[in-house]
Amino acid sequence: MDNHLPSQITAGDSITVILDPFLCDYGSELWRYELLLTNGAIVQKFGCNGQSRIHIPYRTTQSLKGTWHWKLTISERNKTADEMTVITAATGALTIADFQAMTVSSSASEADHAKKALAAIEAVLEQSATYEQMQMMVAGRSLMRYDPQKLLQLRDHYRAEIRRLSYMEANPGKVPFGRLTIKGRR
Repeated sequence: MDNHLPSQITAGDSITVILDPFLCDYGSELWRYELLLTNGAIVQKFGCNGQSRIHIPYRTTQSLKGTWHWKLTISERNKTADEMTVITAATGALTIADFQAMTVSSSASEADHAKKALAAIEAVLEQSATYEQMQMMVAGRSLMRYDPQKLLQLRDHYRAEIRRLSYMEANPGKVPFGRLTIKGRR
């Protein structure tokens, strides 16, 4: 079973782990998926009976900042012997980073790139670009290879990106676009 959580999320993101639906064919009283997050002596358990997903809401991850070791287990109950068999399906580590810490470190380089790209795009549109600006790569292509319509779209994109980064810098800890859901890969 190839169920992996992302290695890092931001506090306030929700996580949905999509599991093998094959076990859903069996009665929920016979088996149980459980995701265990451990950080030292602290253990957080998330489970599901008879469903093919485990969901950790955004409100929960807000309080779980730090590095957590995770273990996905499948428990099967033997009705005749009244025993539980527990199998570890996957393990790993998950870092739940503080939103402010992530934005402070990455927003400066993102803002520099966005400002440079916007200046180069505007110079190409105005036909006053230097050779270096014309050769700047955006989305895998040099700016001189884009048609004017696409350059206008890129200009709008980078203007919005600069506004977003400016908002994040002026309002630390606030997300300009609401909640983000990250799903585990299957």
